[in-house]
Amino acid sequence: MKNLILFIGLFFIFVFNVNSQNVNELIKKSDDMYLSAKSTTDFDNLIKFLKDAEWNNKNNYEITWRLGRAISEKAVLLFITYLSENMNKRKISDVDDILDSDKSLESYQEKNLLELGKEGMFYMEKAKSLNSSRVETYYYMALSVSMYGLGKSIVSALLEGISGKYESALNESIKIDKSYSGSGALRLYGRYYYVLPWPKRDYDKSEQYLKQAVQNSPNEILSHLYLGDTYWKLDKKDDAKNEWKKAKDISKPDGLEKILFDKIRNMIEKRLLLN
Repeated sequence: MKNLILFIGLFFIFVFNVNSQNVNELIKKSDDMYLSAKSTTDFDNLIKFLKDAEWNNKNNYEITWRLGRAISEKAVLLFITYLSENMNKRKISDVDDILDSDKSLESYQEKNLLELGKEGMFYMEKAKSLNSSRVETYYYMALSVSMYGLGKSIVSALLEGISGKYESALNESIKIDKSYSGSGALRLYGRYYYVLPWPKRDYDKSEQYLKQAVQNSPNEILSHLYLGDTYWKLDKKDDAKNEWKKAKDISKPDGLEKILFDKIRNMIEKRLLLN
C-alpha cells in the first residue's frame, strides 16, 4: 500500500513538472514570436499561437495577459497604419486633418479597431480575474479600451460609460509602475484628455501627463509627437515644433514604434510643415 501511495505521488509530481515545463516553453516561444514580429501577419500568427495555448492551459495568467497584449498591440499597429495612410490623402494646410486625423477614420477601419479592442478587453478581464496585482493587467486593459473607443467613436464610447473603466485601468497601471511600456499609461492619459470632446477635453491635463511621459521615457516617439500636438492646441507653436523635432531625431525606437517607424516619421514630417 505504501508503495502504491508513493507511486501515485511520484506520478503526479512528474505530470506537474512536465506540464510546467510545457507551459514555460509555450511562453518562451510566444515571447520570441512577439520580439521578432514585424507585421500584422506576424501578430496574427502570434495571436493564433496564444489562443491555442490559452485554450489548452486554462487559468494561466502568463499566457492570458500575453494574448491580450498581442491583440491590443495589433490594433495599435493597424491604427497608426490607418492614420499614416489617411493623412496622405489630406491637405497639409488643414491643421485639424493632420493633428486630429484619428477622429476621421473610415468605417472599415473603425470596425477593425472595435473588434480588436473588444477582444482585447475580454482577455484582459480574464487576466484580471487571475491576477489583479500586475501592471500588465491594467495597462493592456487600458490599451484595449482605447482601441475599442476609437472604433466605437469617442462620443459613443463615452455615452456607453467606458471612460470609468479606462481611467480606472490607467490609474492602477500608473500606481503600480508608471514607467511600464515606455510610460505608456501616462501617454494614453495625455492623449485621452486631448481627444475628449468638449467640455471634458483638457489640454492642460494633456500637457501634464505627456510631459511626465517624455521625462520618464524620453526615447518614445509617440509621446513627443502627442506632446507636440497638445502644445500646438495650447498655441505654443515653438514648443510643438521642438517636440516634433525631438520625435524625428529618435533613431532607435523600441517595441511597436520600431515596427511603425516609417509611418510615424511620415506623421511627424507632415506636422513639421504646419505654420
